[in-house]
Amino acid sequence: MYLMMTCSFNSFWAIAWLSLFYCIKVVSFSSECFQTLKRKISSVINAAVLLSCSFSFLFFTPLFSLDLVYSSEMDENYNVKGIANLTCPQPSFTIDIDVNAYAAAIICLLCPIPLMIMLPTSVRMVVHLCAHTLALQKNKTQVQGSDSYLLVCKITISLVGVYLSTLFIVSLFIIIRLIGGFITYHTLASAFSFYSGMTSLLLTASNRHLKDKLWSLFCCRKPQEQSSKSQTVETVDV
Repeated sequence: MYLMMTCSFNSFWAIAWLSLFYCIKVVSFSSECFQTLKRKISSVINAAVLLSCSFSFLFFTPLFSLDLVYSSEMDENYNVKGIANLTCPQPSFTIDIDVNAYAAAIICLLCPIPLMIMLPTSVRMVVHLCAHTLALQKNKTQVQGSDSYLLVCKITISLVGVYLSTLFIVSLFIIIRLIGGFITYHTLASAFSFYSGMTSLLLTASNRHLKDKLWSLFCCRKPQEQSSKSQTVETVDV
């Protein structure tokens, strides 16, 4: 549970910081505040990623106190009614903690707060990409000086789309559970599997060297020269 929550937290916030980074880096702003932030955005994002990782490692430490608590009522039901009517024990914290407040904090940090960063920056990048595409259609001889950033913007927007799709599946699971419908926890496992698989594919597709190595590994031949010259970009650490 600790590994799953920590990895999910770091992954979600990494997409949020990546969206903010490329939005500030690519889009032009007239405000002096944004221009100052643009000059220092790399240091700011590096510090934000480091703080996010450190915070997640500390924030989810109470999960180590989770334990299955077996009540005497459960043992009585097992002895009287048999195993058919036995309900599974629910995990609970063995330390003194406000469970509702802790759960609310986890939900806020995994969903609405990073979403408040992802959505505005992604929408702004989509607008910028559309304007850039229209400008290229009007002037086909224009030099595309920021192609690398534009392609990474597309990858970032795709990652945000994957996050929103995962969020929709998880929200659907919660709503069905709240209204008393039957739905298994395999839905949550499928949602996180979809998220992990799609992010892996997107990041692999954006890394030219890794894609060439996989091509040569599975196809048993060197990658085509054309693929090495295609407009793919490497994902770099911010």
